[in-house]
Amino acid sequence: MIVASNKTGQPYSFPRGGEENMYLTLKYQLDSRLMVAQWGSYDSGKCIMEYFDFANGIWSAIAKREIGPLDACYKDIEENGP
Repeated sequence: MIVASNKTGQPYSFPRGGEENMYLTLKYQLDSRLMVAQWGSYDSGKCIMEYFDFANGIWSAIAKREIGPLDACYKDIEENGP
């Protein structure tokens, strides 16, 4: 997955996406470096929520937690918690 800077338009590779991160949903605010990603792991059958910081062109994982079974990923990020 590619994410572009809203200031410069420069593209950056995001660390999640593709077949290994099913149902990937992202949440962000234009004035924040935080990106929240929610995705399903086919291997574990779990829905995962992960938090990333973006600084100096680098994504850094901050925290990761299981939301519940895979079908929990059908809900919005807001419905699954902070």
